[in-house]
Amino acid sequence: MHKRITLLLVLVAGGFLSGCGKSAPWAGQAEPVDIAQAMADYRDALKRIDKLEYATALVKLERVSPLFDQAGDGTHAAESLFWLGFCREKLQYEDMARETYVDVIERYPLSKPAKYAKTRLDAMNQPS
Repeated sequence: MHKRITLLLVLVAGGFLSGCGKSAPWAGQAEPVDIAQAMADYRDALKRIDKLEYATALVKLERVSPLFDQAGDGTHAAESLFWLGFCREKLQYEDMARETYVDVIERYPLSKPAKYAKTRLDAMNQPS
């Protein structure tokens, strides 16, 4: 009996040391957000926008925008969502850009990005 307990303890310790002891999220529970990586990707996306590299920025913003929302960072969620709409607009995905701007306005109505989104929507709706 004592040998079985020792063997069990060795197996549990081996599993723990090999990574089996890491807590995994339960079904339906989101993975923890790596906010530092999200911020780094967000800053990189803004640099890409400055360089007019909208497609590259768009990919990064599509990934980080929901992460900020998940982490409860409304400020960066609103900003990243606005810039996502801006990239879509510049890439001539006009319907998606409009939807994104409306999303910013509805979800973050008192934010500066909502005000900027309203300005962009008004500009897009002007006859050419």
